[in-house]
Amino acid sequence: MEQYIQKARAGDEEAFAYLVEHYEERLKKAAYRYVNDRADVEDVVQQTFLQAFKALHQLQELKYFWTWLYKILVRESYRILKKQERLGQLHEALAMQLDNKEPRIETDVTTAIRELKRPYQLAIMLHYFYDFKVMEIAHIMGKPVNTVKMYLHRGRKELRGVLERLNEKEIGMKEVKHMLKQEMFAMAQKYADVPAHYELALNSYVEGGVSSFMWQGKAEEEPVYLHMNSEGRLTDFLKLPTKEGEPISLEEKRIIAKNFLHAQYPDALMHYEHVTERDQGSNTIFRFEQQVHGLRLEAYYCRIEVTHCGEVISFTYRGYITEPAQIPKELYPPEKLLERLYRSEWSLRTENLIDGQGIQVMYKSAMLAVEAFDAMTGEAIDEIPRPEYNDEPFPHVELLEPQTTIEGMLKIDDSWERTDDSTDKISWRPKAFEPSINETFADYVKSSHKDHLWAVLQPENKRIISFMAFVEQQGEVVLTEEDCLCIAAQFVATYFHEFMPYLFVSVTSEKHEEEGKAYFIFSLQKDGYTISNEYFHIGVSKKDGSLLLVMTPDMSFEELAAFSPPSIRPVEALLPAEGIFPKLQWKKVYGEKPGLRLIYSFETANSEPVLGIDAQTGVVVACKLTLL
Repeated sequence: MEQYIQKARAGDEEAFAYLVEHYEERLKKAAYRYVNDRADVEDVVQQTFLQAFKALHQLQELKYFWTWLYKILVRESYRILKKQERLGQLHEALAMQLDNKEPRIETDVTTAIRELKRPYQLAIMLHYFYDFKVMEIAHIMGKPVNTVKMYLHRGRKELRGVLERLNEKEIGMKEVKHMLKQEMFAMAQKYADVPAHYELALNSYVEGGVSSFMWQGKAEEEPVYLHMNSEGRLTDFLKLPTKEGEPISLEEKRIIAKNFLHAQYPDALMHYEHVTERDQGSNTIFRFEQQVHGLRLEAYYCRIEVTHCGEVISFTYRGYITEPAQIPKELYPPEKLLERLYRSEWSLRTENLIDGQGIQVMYKSAMLAVEAFDAMTGEAIDEIPRPEYNDEPFPHVELLEPQTTIEGMLKIDDSWERTDDSTDKISWRPKAFEPSINETFADYVKSSHKDHLWAVLQPENKRIISFMAFVEQQGEVVLTEEDCLCIAAQFVATYFHEFMPYLFVSVTSEKHEEEGKAYFIFSLQKDGYTISNEYFHIGVSKKDGSLLLVMTPDMSFEELAAFSPPSIRPVEALLPAEGIFPKLQWKKVYGEKPGLRLIYSFETANSEPVLGIDAQTGVVVACKLTLL
């Protein structure tokens, strides 16, 4: 997924379209909980993606894309509800949570909160469990700011009295506040099994209604990470293996996975009918899904990873539906959709494909870039226009004096020091940097990236694969776009000189611009064929000429040099192609009642998305994806 986010941030609208399709349903489900109106849900989600597209260049850490996107959604929902004077609706939804008589974990604090007056309950829950500001709570509750402050003050005072009675001792107000914030943290720790050398990096109590915690070790080590809802139930969970033992059977692993799911969501297994399994080394991944009328609901699922000795180390839960939809009596004929595909305009495209497929020259139709067609009307769903790129000659530049160290290549001076140094990853911080524990996700992201440099290297030769600099640029803009292009071209020509015969500058009329920075894409072309998904992406500061971003191709020079374009046949001679099927499947939708929508998507007999057809043989080219 990070590959698509990275390319979308670089201005690749096709990659952004993939992200829209991937995250749209999750956002709609979340938005419906806030606005409870189908038209408003569509507006909220559309505005969320629009704002995200405009601001994607500001996202500094790719793995936090979903959380960043969700924060935009929350603000867009809040904007609509406030404009429509419907913030009371949010008030009611939160009040319903307080009426839940069966919390996942009952503690002194949750017990004490239940004894408070309803306005005090809601104010304290919003402020301490959901991290809302006083002004926002006032809007939600429809009360003056001073009234909310009074609710919080009196609520804490009453809570203190209840806690003192339950604990049979005096408790100070600071301790009451501390107990409130420690509530969710205590729930998180029982799942974590954090290694002793790991440090708490995130201690956030609300991100869209879900608490977030993260512990980090060294740069090359996986973090311990989890999300929990307000009932203390896990929604996302990732930890390191901590147990050793004899390998257990697949059936024993399956039982462990089911028991873990049942402990979190007792009713889920009643709705999950389809289970797929895949070996991941010595571990096994189980994916539980629903089926409706024989069709899988891939958006509603639970994913669990179990180690060879039976330890659950990964858990993702995306819910289920209780009221299956009915298949309409009349559907758009799939043969007509296929006929439209064959009659559409096809163009040549060259891509480097994953899973050892190598460089492929294929014919592609714009219809294949649309991931869903309405099964009732055959109309494309959420089609996003994509910019056209043109290749211009690579500029003639003088080579730099080659440097032997990574710091020398990237011009990192001695005010920085390495904080992590493994065989393939290096990070730098200023020598005066002081780490901190963050109480909100925004603070965590800010502190994690401010004044931080990262580089990923090839282990065998220490060559740069990628580099990112998150540094606030000082001073005035002194360099032009042409100056920065020269700096970027010199870097590539000096340290990746073997690619020089194949390098071009990729230009589009819709080029992304960011104040004080310049970004360039250097495409790779062999015998007139541009490898569309392989390129150098370089960012340069217009203030001091320093490198801000370096992204290099996934393919090696040897793979590019060995590529020999095949004999191309006219597309008319290759159509219709065998092996393309309009596959009927369910897609989540929202309105007065959340439901499902039937769609078609072009896939192979193995349920792999169709990319195009081989320009020489006409064989269908598919994307080798796996859901697990």
